[in-house]
Amino acid sequence: MCKLWKMGIHDKRVLKIISQMLKAGYIDRVLYYMTEIGTPQGSILSPLLANVYLNDFDWYVGRKYFEPHRKCKRKSNDSRRLKSQGVTPKYNFRYADDWVILTTSQEEAERLKHYLTDYFRYKLKLELSQEKTYVTDLQSKGIRFLEFVVKAERKRKTLDPKTWTENLVGKPYPDLKRLKRKTEMLQVEIRKIETFREPTAKVAQIHRINEKIMGIAQYYQPSICSHAFEIIDRRVNNTAFAVWKNMFPHSYNEMQVPLKILCNLPHRH
Repeated sequence: MCKLWKMGIHDKRVLKIISQMLKAGYIDRVLYYMTEIGTPQGSILSPLLANVYLNDFDWYVGRKYFEPHRKCKRKSNDSRRLKSQGVTPKYNFRYADDWVILTTSQEEAERLKHYLTDYFRYKLKLELSQEKTYVTDLQSKGIRFLEFVVKAERKRKTLDPKTWTENLVGKPYPDLKRLKRKTEMLQVEIRKIETFREPTAKVAQIHRINEKIMGIAQYYQPSICSHAFEIIDRRVNNTAFAVWKNMFPHSYNEMQVPLKILCNLPHRH
């Protein structure tokens, strides 16, 4: 609340609403629990307040290399100056409370982890999870960030030899462990279809499943996702086929038809 005030949010009505949301508590298995510290997990307020609270962390890491105190007119000249002085490059990328720091040596990464553990503990009054905060190599294992695995690999060769290069580029892939859990949840929802008696309820459930499939597909679409999409297609199709076999034991084979002959939103389904 003090950080919000220092940032210039002085409307006491807004501050009062935020304060009440922080103290609203939560319900777990019909039992009410008071919120004594922190932000409620899953609340729409949590990622916004995470951005407010970790803004100082962004600038703290940024000033070490990426956004130093300006001594040159251009930021690129400042970075070049620091590099010539032997400062190891480091870049911070953060989304709400998930963040990644890129640097060029394992020694610098280990030093930053130790340094930031103390920074979070004494400056931000937060405990950095040593289990989730780990040092890794982008070329061998990659980094897990926002349900993606980003690896440093050579650029894919095109038909034009002029574009061929030995330089490494970042390639995002879907995190298959997270994707497996989402696919299993889809399969559970598909199996629920046969539990509904009313046709309208079955149709509504199918629409809900299609919306979830679209959400997953659109989320992973910016990555290299053809293999992941094949996994989803195969498991969803096999589960749906088994459900239809139970619902229509004598005519289920006739219900599997090519997509091109359907008119029910084929671009979505």
